[in-house]
Amino acid sequence: MSCSFSSIKAFAWNHGWKQIALESDSSQALSLLTCDGNDTRKLPMVAKIRVFLQKDWTIQLNRIQRKCNLCADWIAKKAMDDPHGLISISSPHSDLINLLAADILDPGDEAGYH
Repeated sequence: MSCSFSSIKAFAWNHGWKQIALESDSSQALSLLTCDGNDTRKLPMVAKIRVFLQKDWTIQLNRIQRKCNLCADWIAKKAMDDPHGLISISSPHSDLINLLAADILDPGDEAGYH
């Protein structure tokens, strides 16, 4: 969860998106989102995401291996530099092109998704 979740939520909601896939290489983060027993008073972001998950849309939570998530990781880190937590990519940065090329040459396997 390295980018601004509130920005993502507003962006998706404002564009009428009703099907969202949330992928993370952190099983701990996904567990916090799906387990009802966790006390979220000290974790306000988790509480906000849980409210978001209960809205009238389809949310799919997936654990993905980090090696299968390098492009998303790069994009999330770049989004952290933006005050709104979002970036628009009209032409991929050279670093991202290198990650995409590496992914094409060795896309991993289906076992990368859990």
